[in-house]
Amino acid sequence: MPIWDDILTPTDQEVIRRGGYGKPRGLGKCPVLLIIDPQYNYAGADKPILEQIQEWPSGVGESAWRAIERLKPLISAFREKKRPIVYTRQVQTSIAFDGFAAKADRSSSQYLEGSKGTSIVETIAPQEGDFVIDKSYASAFYGTPLLSVLIKLKVDTLIVAGAPPAAASVPPAWMPSAATSTWPRSRTASTTASAPPTKSPFWICG
Repeated sequence: MPIWDDILTPTDQEVIRRGGYGKPRGLGKCPVLLIIDPQYNYAGADKPILEQIQEWPSGVGESAWRAIERLKPLISAFREKKRPIVYTRQVQTSIAFDGFAAKADRSSSQYLEGSKGTSIVETIAPQEGDFVIDKSYASAFYGTPLLSVLIKLKVDTLIVAGAPPAAASVPPAWMPSAATSTWPRSRTASTTASAPPTKSPFWICG
């Protein structure tokens, strides 16, 4: 059952049923694993979220680290099949103009290039042959070459995983271009971690 069923009215559900919407499209022949911002800034420490939020204000905490463990077999499967893996990395070069300039009343130094927080978590770090796309905003496409990379790779399926920030935890919010593309997108519930107490999908495989 889709996770949004409990917020749909009976009329909504009947419209979807009669209209034939929501049927799976299946996967294509050239999938890519797209891992969004799997960085220390968004993983935080392996502790309950409130115990680590002072050190890692954007970190999800222990649930992110459980999701990282579930992500490892997926990464290994793609590498064994020699399928492309693309990482995005949220990093600022100018606090005055880049993504977090006016979004929070706190120091933004840990989001600057060179800080530990911008590094990808070591246990799932990119290897030779993987792609790393740096970005300054929530969208993985805005101001980046990601779309060109996917076209060049002739990708027909996106398997989306990773650690979007809270404001970008639903794929269309941080991938507006993908929302209008024809690429199928697969979400794997077994790699989903939620950040208690809100139960929002801060770490997802979309």
